[in-house]
Amino acid sequence: MYKPGGILFAYAESPVHMGAGTSLGAVDLPIQRERFTDYPMGQASGLKGCLRELFAKTAGNGDPDAAAKVKLTFGPDQKASEHAGALSVSDLRLLVFPVRSLLGTFAFCTSRYALARFARDVESTGAKLDVGKLPPEPGENEALCIKGTKLAKDSEAALEEFVFKMREDADLGKTADALSKAVFGKEEGYFPAKLRNDLVLLNETSFRDFVKMSTMVEAHIKIDDDTGTVKGGALWYAENLPPESVMYSAVFAADPFGERRKGFETSKDVLAFIKGTVHGMRLQIGGDETVGRGLMRLMFSPEPEKSQGGTK
Repeated sequence: MYKPGGILFAYAESPVHMGAGTSLGAVDLPIQRERFTDYPMGQASGLKGCLRELFAKTAGNGDPDAAAKVKLTFGPDQKASEHAGALSVSDLRLLVFPVRSLLGTFAFCTSRYALARFARDVESTGAKLDVGKLPPEPGENEALCIKGTKLAKDSEAALEEFVFKMREDADLGKTADALSKAVFGKEEGYFPAKLRNDLVLLNETSFRDFVKMSTMVEAHIKIDDDTGTVKGGALWYAENLPPESVMYSAVFAADPFGERRKGFETSKDVLAFIKGTVHGMRLQIGGDETVGRGLMRLMFSPEPEKSQGGTK
């Protein structure tokens, strides 16, 4: 049985292409999306595979049982019928999406639904994270903002080509503080401060429209080796989740199945191994790795008290 664990945050430091594998309209290679919300997402199977590769390369820090712990955590890579892995992760779910702003470069945007679902996942995992009170739903052409934000002038903000009437909300300010600490840990600097100051709550319709229409769509071509010019018919468009997006996965752990190791016998041992390895690491996820796509920084909440076998 899988037991409470925590929240794994994934902060996009570059464009991310988690491909859907099917063509939709003019975009040949769209990203994965939830069917009922159209929010960008990352399937749990892809996330778990990337995590396994990360653990295989970095976990242990001289621990002779590191390989055995990876096998117990993720399950055997061959003869999968031997036993299940002790780690369970949910899909990567979108929490915060960057939107171009006339003032302040961009806004960190979210919706009431995204925050409500996040709060529910925090509760289900038992993570010690206070997400605060859920702010009210803004009206049409309205948005909630943090007191003192630089995004607005005369109580209005222009996001992409749309103008929103901004209302300051104290509950959103508390949520922004909590998210900044969870996503960036003890780090201080531009991005933690911007998330604290420039988080914007849009109504659910506006937020859905932005996450559908404001992703990055890039044209790709192929050069003919003989002519040095574009090869006929070799033009395609690929969609990417923009950098500065915040996603998360709900993480659970079980007592290890299979042959256990001393000191690695309970779900708490598994969870400590996971936390100590992933917290603060950077993970490449999705396609186009050789052109700098898919770099995401991981943070785990609650934070590990100390490293449990990971390398930083």
